Amino acid sequence: MRWNLDKILQFVDRLRKKGLQPDAFTYSCLLEAAYKERGLYEAMKLLDEIIAEGGKLDLSCYNVLLTGLSKEGRTEEAISFFWNLREKGFYPNVVSYNILLQALCWEGRWNEAYELLAEMYDEDHSPDRFTYSIFGQFTRFPWPSRSCF
Repeated sequence: MRWNLDKILQFVDRLRKKGLQPDAFTYSCLLEAAYKERGLYEAMKLLDEIIAEGGKLDLSCYNVLLTGLSKEGRTEEAISFFWNLREKGFYPNVVSYNILLQALCWEGRWNEAYELLAEMYDEDHSPDRFTYSIFGQFTRFPWPSRSCF
């Protein structure tokens, strides 16, 4: 999909002028467009602007940025960002865990990945097909069961 951040920002501006407030889905699209077109720094800056303007965000908005941090190999920042979600009033979901698990596995940080998987179980998030595929693409080790944690 081709993104054009300027057009999206113009659209959001028109919405606001008509008295309509963007929703979390709109902000998520905006953040993804900012990341893909201008990079993570601009997306983070846009997030700050949205928050300052009182925009209503949801976890998907933060997952866009978590993905950006992970894809850019900024895993330590991604880990910090992930754990700070709770301070913002959001609790990581399976998608959030998968993003970070993939980053950890990509770097061969198996112990941390398995610890995060244990945390995922502790928070009652069941692994999905994508979770299984993350571990399947990086290792031939048996899949750990819940009883291992």
